[in-house]
Amino acid sequence: MRRHRRSRTHPDQNWLNLAGFLVTVAGVIVAILACFFQDSVSPIIRNLFATPTPTTPVAISVFIQSTSTPSPSNTSSPTHTPSNTSTLSPSPTPTFTPTETRTFTRTHTSAPTSTPSFTPLPTRTPRPCSYVGSNDFKTIENLVHAEAQAVDRSDISMIQVIFAKDAVIQNRAKEPPERWEDPVARYQQLFTEADFEEVDHTDIKHKPWDGSNGELFFTSASRGKFISGGTEYLYENPPDSDHWTFRKVRGCWVITKFDFNASHIPFPP
Repeated sequence: MRRHRRSRTHPDQNWLNLAGFLVTVAGVIVAILACFFQDSVSPIIRNLFATPTPTTPVAISVFIQSTSTPSPSNTSSPTHTPSNTSTLSPSPTPTFTPTETRTFTRTHTSAPTSTPSFTPLPTRTPRPCSYVGSNDFKTIENLVHAEAQAVDRSDISMIQVIFAKDAVIQNRAKEPPERWEDPVARYQQLFTEADFEEVDHTDIKHKPWDGSNGELFFTSASRGKFISGGTEYLYENPPDSDHWTFRKVRGCWVITKFDFNASHIPFPP
């Protein structure tokens, strides 16, 4: 009966195979740790496996080959030449497609130029003159009579029309004369103190003067009655007792000065 001889593995060969397996496992573990725990790996390993793009995972392939060259059967001391080959294959550097470049052109659009239109101001129609007569002298006579009517009616609006705003009024019966430089204020006071009736101006005369400077001078007599403090008074002033000075303002004749009770005063000045 023929016996088969069992081949025996040399103990050193087993240890070599185990060491190769452990090295392979360790390499795989290191690769996994390098992929998932890059921040915790030592700087040397991180520098080895880092790629230009930090956010791109690193793929590492580790190939460890363990080769054992058994010695011939008659060699008691086998020779083991391990060959460890590590190949680093970093992932390819990603290529980026350039983003589309858009050019925006801003166009300034101005409002159409238009010629401004100007609305002409309405032409101011001159205020028509009041109490106009057939000539300047008749107009002035009308103004003198209008003053008597305004006093008889206590009408301030008529006073505002026939007098200039800065007209001067004086009572020459007093010395120095009593003077007013606002005709409206003067007549308002007069209408408050007395109630006039039947007021009239008579004997209206023109007094020519070479130094008139565009002014006209007239005199008149006056008469009427008034009630003041419950007592009625009659008055009648002789000719030349009222002195009137007239000037055109904005094209209309108006009273610029009126002196009453002035028969003893030379006129025109």
